Amino acid sequence: MFVAINQNGHIYSLIGKSREEIIPLRQQEFYCPGCKQKVQLKIGEINHPHFSHIQYHRCPFEWEPESEQHIDGKLLLQTFFQNLGWKTELEVYLKAISQKPDLLLKKGSQQFAIEYQCSPLTLSRLRERVEGYSRLGIKQKWFFAPSLIKSQSSSSSICLSEIVITGLVWNDPYFHLWCLDPDNRKLILFHHIFPFSQKKIFALQTPYSLLDQPPLITTPSSKSIIRSWKQERIKWLLTPNVSKKSSDLQFYRYLYQKSVHRSLLPPFVGIPHLSLPYIKTPAPIWQAYVCLELYQILQRKESISREHLIHLLKKRVQTGEIELRDFLFQPSSLEIPVLEYLQILVNLHVFSENENHILVGKEAQTIMNASITQDQSIRTVNAFYRDHIGSLLKVFRKSK
Repeated sequence: MFVAINQNGHIYSLIGKSREEIIPLRQQEFYCPGCKQKVQLKIGEINHPHFSHIQYHRCPFEWEPESEQHIDGKLLLQTFFQNLGWKTELEVYLKAISQKPDLLLKKGSQQFAIEYQCSPLTLSRLRERVEGYSRLGIKQKWFFAPSLIKSQSSSSSICLSEIVITGLVWNDPYFHLWCLDPDNRKLILFHHIFPFSQKKIFALQTPYSLLDQPPLITTPSSKSIIRSWKQERIKWLLTPNVSKKSSDLQFYRYLYQKSVHRSLLPPFVGIPHLSLPYIKTPAPIWQAYVCLELYQILQRKESISREHLIHLLKKRVQTGEIELRDFLFQPSSLEIPVLEYLQILVNLHVFSENENHILVGKEAQTIMNASITQDQSIRTVNAFYRDHIGSLLKVFRKSK
């Protein structure tokens, strides 16, 4: 930390002080503003001078050991927000909630807590911090370190820890999150985030230099994400299920009861759209429930209301067949992703709609095609993504 209380009881900050000014301070005693315990002044040859608690002391205001990456990051963020016209304060101690944000921003009546998360943290501890700021009416913005957002073999695929994906922010019309890379002096905006499953997530990445350089190029291309998604869909179709997770077992039991193999599911089961992060269950599984539920009902009835379909799917949430994601910054929702998916199916003429009711569309017969082989199913998926690439790319053209 950069702020401590000196032996006269005054707050002392190391920010803006030269090494020559700081070295004589070794003769003085300093104390943590939070727990009031003695802290050490550390002045290395490479690292930033900073205060540190004595080894083995547990300060209730500190949530994790502070790394050099974290120190660099919050100094970069301070400069960044100062350049945007914000008044910034480092390590302000908020006694009412026993927390100290990395930065506290003020501009007029606006106040923001800025946090730079570098190390893994339990979801309960993260939620405690978020709720603490909320109780004080302080808005907050979180930045995550690159180590918590791991790129996979595909340039469009990332792996997010649960604390990161739970921290996604909905900024209509898409979810996003910010990454701070202090080594390369840049911010990275991850947006248009499409989780295929909990471990396979596709997203656009737009980097912004902190060195007053022009904006960098967004990667990967939207077409490459659609191609990668299609390959993942085919892989899901071909890979035997080895998961012992209860919700997966329930799904395959359901398919067995319906005499349906997943290779027989139509290609519009498991397609990307913007509200996918709301549901933790893999997209092909919950979308299969939607289509098969509709198919079964529309064999007997002329139409079904959207409200009744949502009611049926909520029962699957209650039984654990469909799992919703519990976010930090917005309420969970089943309705938003299901209704968006239904609209896509209507646009594809799988179903049609009349006022608030869903009816059979001209492509509905493809939902259950027991005569199709696995090879034919792969060709069908390839043909679907080829023929409907324009419709699938529309989600990338949505802007705020």
